[in-house]
Amino acid sequence: DGEVNPQEKEARVVSVMPVEALPPTGSVEYVGTLAACNKVKVSSEISGTIESLCFEKGDSVHEGQLLAEINTTQIRLEVKQAQAVLAAAKSLLKKAEKGSRPEEILIARAGLKEAEASSLEAENEFSRINELHRKGAVSSSEYDSAKRMLDTALARRQSAKQQLEIAEQGPRIEDRDAAQANLEEAEAVLALARDRLKKSMILAPCSGAAAFREVEKGEVISFGTVITQIINTDCFKIRVSVSERDIYVFEKHSRFDFKIDAIPNEEFFCSLSFRSPAADPVTRSFPVELTVDDKNPWMSDGMTVRVMLPPVSYTHLTLPTKRIV
Repeated sequence: DGEVNPQEKEARVVSVMPVEALPPTGSVEYVGTLAACNKVKVSSEISGTIESLCFEKGDSVHEGQLLAEINTTQIRLEVKQAQAVLAAAKSLLKKAEKGSRPEEILIARAGLKEAEASSLEAENEFSRINELHRKGAVSSSEYDSAKRMLDTALARRQSAKQQLEIAEQGPRIEDRDAAQANLEEAEAVLALARDRLKKSMILAPCSGAAAFREVEKGEVISFGTVITQIINTDCFKIRVSVSERDIYVFEKHSRFDFKIDAIPNEEFFCSLSFRSPAADPVTRSFPVELTVDDKNPWMSDGMTVRVMLPPVSYTHLTLPTKRIV
C-alpha cells in the first residue's frame, strides 16, 4: 500500500445555506397622462354670423350659461312668423269643424227670400210682356230684355238656395282634412324654427373653465365650428397603457401611488376605474384608467404622471451569493 498524503486526511469545511422562495420586490413605473374626468368641446350646430360672445378664455362658467349667439335675431323673427301661421291654421280648422255661424245662416236665408221675391217679380213681368208681345203691342227687344231679367232672377234664386244649403250643411270632409293638414304643417314649421332658435344660443354643457376661444364677434362660421372647450377640474383620471406582462397586477391590486413631474416631492394615490378587455393591436398594451383619489389644486389637464405598479408576484428562488466550497 502507498503512503497517504496527510492533507487528504483533513476534513473539508462546507458552508450550507437554504434556498428560499421569495416574492419579487420593488415596483414597475409606467408613464401616463393626467386628464380631467369631464371636458367637452363646444361646437356650433348651425351656420351664420356670431352676434355675441359672452365669455373669455380662462373664464369659469356654469352649466347652462349662455356662451354665444348665432343669427339669433333673425331666427326669433322666423319663430314669430311661424307662430302667426299656426294661429291662422288653428282658426281655419276651428271654422271648418264648427261650420257656418248662425248669423251666416240667417243671412243666407234672407238672401234666398230676396232672390225668390225678385224671381217672382221677374216672372210676372215676363208674363205681361210675353202677352203683349203676342198681340204685337211691344217690340222684340223689350221681350228679349224681359226674358234676360227672368233668367237672371232665376239664376240668382238658385245660387241663393245653394248658398243656404252649404251654410246649413257645414264644410265638406275634404275641407276639414285640408285644414287639419295645414295645422300640422304649421306646427312642424314652428317646431323647426324653435329648434333653430335653441341651437343658435350656445350654452355651456357643464361647469368648468373655458380652455380657449377660437372665434370672434361678427365672424361667419359654418356648422361644426369649435367655439371652445369646457374643462371641469373637480375630478381627474390617469390614462396609461400597461404591457401584457404586467396587466395581471390589477387582479390583486386596485390602489396605486403615483407622482407628477410638475409637482415634485409629492406623492398621490389613485384607484383602478377601467381596464380595457382588449390590447391595442399595434402596441400590444392594455389601456387603463385610474381615478385620482386626492386632488391637488396644482393638478392640470395634460400633466405627465408616473404610476408605480407592484411587480407581478411570480415566486422565484433566491440562491446564496457565497461560493460553495
